[in-house]
Amino acid sequence: MARYKITVIPLTNVHIGTGEEIDLLHYSVIDGEFWRFNPDSVISYLDDEAKQELYEYIDKDDLFNIRSLLRDEVLEEKLLYKSAVTKDFDNKFNDKFESENNQLLVEEIFRNKITGNPVLPGSSLKGAVRTAVINEFCKNTGGFDDKRFFESEVLKYRDARHDPFRAIRLTDCEITGEFKQIVGECFNYNYKAKDGQYFSNMQIILEQIQGIISDSDAKGFCDLTIDEKLQNTQFKDRNHYMNNAVSMKISLKEIINSCNNFYKKHLFEEHGKHYKQSLFTELKKNSEKLLQLAEEMKENECIVRAGRFSHAENVTVDKYREPRSTKGWGETRTVSDKKYPMGWVKLVFDEM
Repeated sequence: MARYKITVIPLTNVHIGTGEEIDLLHYSVIDGEFWRFNPDSVISYLDDEAKQELYEYIDKDDLFNIRSLLRDEVLEEKLLYKSAVTKDFDNKFNDKFESENNQLLVEEIFRNKITGNPVLPGSSLKGAVRTAVINEFCKNTGGFDDKRFFESEVLKYRDARHDPFRAIRLTDCEITGEFKQIVGECFNYNYKAKDGQYFSNMQIILEQIQGIISDSDAKGFCDLTIDEKLQNTQFKDRNHYMNNAVSMKISLKEIINSCNNFYKKHLFEEHGKHYKQSLFTELKKNSEKLLQLAEEMKENECIVRAGRFSHAENVTVDKYREPRSTKGWGETRTVSDKKYPMGWVKLVFDEM
């Protein structure tokens, strides 16, 4: 069993969502911070007078005063967790808090339920690695009659039980750091907008893991295990032929090289098409910082793209991407706070 410790360093903001949204009965923004709480917990320590007041608001379906009371009574030591917020979201929250029609829903990220720290699921990181490895192996293959099955043909397995990634396991990664997370809006950025509206007005408010290009100290650790015993195991089928338990061996070196070949290429192409000539100085500079970090990768390091807004070219194989008419590149990118590309992560491997 080959085991490696992975140091996971978010380079830009990352959002891997749970599919759940947080409403104004479960959070507030206080003194420029996102305070996440359980309303039942707040109610449990209200005095009798405050409880009576709350019940009257509930009877009247008075959402504004319900939210206001919870906001006024929540105790910092009883919070589930706190997070930074962007200045724009702080302003928007205070401007719209009194409006019952504006829910200001925040899309939730995965967290450790005990510590409250954000988590990058191992399945997401493994999926990013798998896409890069398959893309690398596809370079030396011909076409396939049925593209639905090209993955199994590239990895040389007919049955999912023999998929070589069965021998590769990545654990979940808990992210720590004083400035590890932030809540803010993401925008669709169209570099070709002819009307001057380069950023969409859509409201997407997300919990995000912060990246180091925004001066974050966010970092996490997880394990990569390559089951060499399984890779070397053979068995007899019912016709008494010897077969490998998994169709091929995939090494750490192949993982690192595949990820860098695949994701670095797309990183530089994205910069060239979307950000290089951008009129928005901060967005352009942050993209240039990202390129520099990618160029400084060491032999035991690679870059991947994970989570929401990874865009089609980073989650599909170059040779078989559809629709081919766009060559995998849309006209828009999703950026955080009008400043940061989304989803870029560095992995540093050390043998255990």
